[in-house]
Amino acid sequence: MRYDYITRIIQVCLDIASIADEKGEQGEFVLPELGLGYRALSGILRRGCKDIIDLQGKYHAVIEERNLAKIGEKTAYDFLEDIFGDRDIDSINDKDKERIKAFVKQIYDEWELAEVEEGSET
Repeated sequence: MRYDYITRIIQVCLDIASIADEKGEQGEFVLPELGLGYRALSGILRRGCKDIIDLQGKYHAVIEERNLAKIGEKTAYDFLEDIFGDRDIDSINDKDKERIKAFVKQIYDEWELAEVEEGSET
């Protein structure tokens, strides 16, 4: 994505906001063509620029989350393939799933017991 024009439009908006503020400071309070006061115009332009900048930040955060999700998904599929020899294990029935859950719980219980034993030795 190119930001040349986004950056330029933000700069132009900020320049117009500054010009509007200067006009307001000189006593010209209303811009009849837009039905706005100069301070209202400058405020709208500055808040709009801030919203654009915030939107860019949100966009990049979402892209980062998507990339991390892809990495997590690949890691999960790699794990399934390593353990089951298949990346897609939808064919496992409910009875086998319960056996796997029980086995995993047994492993966790063993890890917890080992941690307790290590803690009591120190």
